[in-house]
Amino acid sequence: MTGAPVRQRFRLLHCPVDGVAGFDDPRYDAIRADPPPGCAVEEVGGYFALRCERSGARLLDAVAEVCGEVRTRYGLLMTDLGIEKLWEWSADGPDGWGAEIVGQLLLMAAERGEQLGYGVDDLVRFLRTATGRGDPDGRRGLDELIAACEAVNGPADPQAVAAKRDRLAGPVLPARPHP
Repeated sequence: MTGAPVRQRFRLLHCPVDGVAGFDDPRYDAIRADPPPGCAVEEVGGYFALRCERSGARLLDAVAEVCGEVRTRYGLLMTDLGIEKLWEWSADGPDGWGAEIVGQLLLMAAERGEQLGYGVDDLVRFLRTATGRGDPDGRRGLDELIAACEAVNGPADPQAVAAKRDRLAGPVLPARPHP
């Protein structure tokens, strides 16, 4: 469970894996002219960055909100929280250094997964499966959701349920030889 929103401070950089655009790149003109609320544009090591102070129950909540706004409004996937030593670790709670490292890794996974053809649902399914928190295809969670909805609204449409199951299961990936 998350707590009441607090002011979270963080820096987001646009560091695309396909190359450095540079702070003065024209693709940043729109966001430079109208940055998200609570954020200011700055240059960090030649990269375009936003220094933000936003409300969020936890750090990752605030980061996700800003990233979503930037992607929707400007078409940019912010990919970096400025963490240089990802192998370091700190178990200092959901708003500290450790949370920034986790956020950095998740942002990198979002960008790099997308370039490989993985969608958000694929990444969520991977995390749920890898942590033992759900079936590989997400069906257990769907069954619970359907049961709860049917308790309130009556029987679910079997065709809609089948379509949702197919979507959650996703394509079966071919086996790859281990390098």
